[in-house]
Amino acid sequence: MLRFVDRKWGKVLLLCVLCFVLFCLSVSPVFADVGNNNRYDSGGSYSSGDSFGDSGFLFYMLFQIFRLFGPIGFVIVIVIIVIGFILSSSKKKSQPIQTAMASSIPSLPKEEDVVAQIQKEDVNFSADEFKQFASECFVTLQSAWTKREWRPVRPFESDALFNMHQRQLQEYIDQKRINVVERVNVSSTRIIAHEIQGDKEVVFMQLEACMKDYVIDESSKKIIEGDSNRDFHNLYRMEFIRTSGVKTQAGKHLSTTNCPNCGAPTTVTSSGECEYCSSVITSGNYTWVLNELTVMKRLS
Repeated sequence: MLRFVDRKWGKVLLLCVLCFVLFCLSVSPVFADVGNNNRYDSGGSYSSGDSFGDSGFLFYMLFQIFRLFGPIGFVIVIVIIVIGFILSSSKKKSQPIQTAMASSIPSLPKEEDVVAQIQKEDVNFSADEFKQFASECFVTLQSAWTKREWRPVRPFESDALFNMHQRQLQEYIDQKRINVVERVNVSSTRIIAHEIQGDKEVVFMQLEACMKDYVIDESSKKIIEGDSNRDFHNLYRMEFIRTSGVKTQAGKHLSTTNCPNCGAPTTVTSSGECEYCSSVITSGNYTWVLNELTVMKRLS
C-alpha cells in the first residue's frame, strides 16, 4: 500500500514539475521558420524545436529555470532528477526485462494506394494538382512569415492554425525582430495518408524543403540569430482537412489566391470570410485547408 502511495504521489509531483517546465518554456523567446521549427544559438548551430531528447534543448530548458529562479533553480533541477530516478527504478522493478528490440516503425504506404483510396469517393481528385497546391501553400507561408503579413495565408489555413501562427508572428513583431526565410526550394512532395476523423476528411502530406533561415534586428537589419549563408533542409508533415462529403469539382483548380466558392480573387477577412460571396472558406466546407504544419525530421 505504501509503495502504491509513493508511486502515486511521485506521479503527481512529476506532473507538477512538467507543468512548471512548460511554464518556463512558455516565457522563453521563439526562433525561426513558420511555427518556430528551427532553433539556433549564437554560433548558428541547429536543434529541433520538436525534439525533447536533444541535449541542446535540455540545456536551454535548464538555463531558463536558473534565469527565472536563481539559486532555487538548482534545487528544482535536483528535485526533477530525483523524481525521474525514483519513477524509473520503480518501473524497472515492476516490469519484466525486455529481451527483444521494439518493432521498427512501419514504412509509409505507397502513394498510389493512398490516392486510390481517396478517389474511391472523389473521382476528380488529382494527386499532382493536390501536391502542387501543398507546395504553393508552403512557399506562401514562408513568404508571409518573412514579410510579417499573415493576411495572404488566411484563405487556406484553418482557424486554429491561423490563430497559432498569428500569435507566434506577433512575438517577433513585439521583439522588433524579423525572421527571414528565403530561397525556399521544395524538392519533393508525397501523399502519405488519408483518414476520416468525425465530420472531417484528412490528407497527410510529406514535403521536403531547403531554405535560408535567420533572424535580423528590425531597425539595424543586422543578423542576431542564425547564419544567412546556411541552409536548413527539413522534412515536413502537412495536414489538410475538408468537411466529409465535399468533392473535387471537375474543371475547378485548387488555388491559394481564389475563392473556392465564387472564384473571385481572395480578399478574406480575419474570420475567413470571402468579401465577395461572404462564404467562410477556411472551414473546409468548400475545399482543402491546411490544419497543421510540423517538422518530421531534420535532414541537414
